[in-house]
Amino acid sequence: MTLTKYIVGPDGQGEYVDMTSDEEAAFEASRIPVLSPDDVWAERDRRLALGFYYDFGDYRGVQQIGTTPNDMTGWSEVTTWANTKLALGETAAETAIMTNTGVALITPMDWFHILDVAATVRQNIWARSFILASMSPIPQDYTDGVYWASGIMGGASISFDASLDTTE
Repeated sequence: MTLTKYIVGPDGQGEYVDMTSDEEAAFEASRIPVLSPDDVWAERDRRLALGFYYDFGDYRGVQQIGTTPNDMTGWSEVTTWANTKLALGETAAETAIMTNTGVALITPMDWFHILDVAATVRQNIWARSFILASMSPIPQDYTDGVYWASGIMGGASISFDASLDTTE
């Protein structure tokens, strides 16, 4: 049986080609997928949602801070609370947050210290996604941690904690 397939070449031009089912199977198996920035953005979003560890340096210990889209909605609420309490001069005020480790009581300044670490961790991921998406071609192994780790491609001093990434 012969199939007609529309094939687009590296130059962006396409043509109709007749091939048998065996030829089509061999052709499909030999094709290297062309990656786009959207592939990198999806990996970036996955990594941004993994969270990070924060050490309170006291009885609360080390907590894994969640960063899923749902967590980030909660972050907005806590940031509003922290800003309000600081504006009112209520620096000793406390509220409870739920981390991936458990419940932790925090003050407004505790929250801003968490935001400071989060900015370093998350901006590192954003920056690497920009660099990867601008590569031509985007490396086929763009999800490999080597492209996302600190010290590679310059940048932040905090490393991505690979123990949070169960896909590697």
